[in-house]
Amino acid sequence: MPSQVWVALIGAAGVLTGVVSGVVLSAWYQRQAWSREQTARSRDERRRLFADFLTAAREWRANTQHPDTQLIKGSAVSKSEHADGGVAAVRTLGLRSEIALLGQAPIIRAAREMTRSLITLAESRSKFPAGSLPDPLVEACRQAEVGFVLAARGELGILTARDELDDALRHIDSDPVEASG
Repeated sequence: MPSQVWVALIGAAGVLTGVVSGVVLSAWYQRQAWSREQTARSRDERRRLFADFLTAAREWRANTQHPDTQLIKGSAVSKSEHADGGVAAVRTLGLRSEIALLGQAPIIRAAREMTRSLITLAESRSKFPAGSLPDPLVEACRQAEVGFVLAARGELGILTARDELDDALRHIDSDPVEASG
């Protein structure tokens, strides 16, 4: 074979290798970009779900403690007499089901504990009037909330020490401002 043929074959092989390499690298890059986008979308969806659950649970807790809240017997919340949490209770239970579908075990357990503490608080209203629920019951709800927030932050990759979160989420009434003399 003449040398010009060899040069042409080597040139064609080089171009072909370059094109194939470009296609492979481009496909790899697009796959990586798609994977990052899916991860970000999943994280955003879970963050929204966790925030919605937390908001609904706080509303349920507020409804439970409100003086105009009716006591009912037998519902999706409890067979016992309890404060009607209304739409917020139903929403919290529905969002807990979504968390069970999308979340990992720690966040599922934390959502369960938060829901249990709210049910206990609602059932306690049959024994105590609004405004006189024992502090340990309300504090149990707050601690379950801290546990849920810690689990949610852990699942989202945002690590936080519990004592830092306890301090950040401390109820406003638990840190009275002293009057300056």
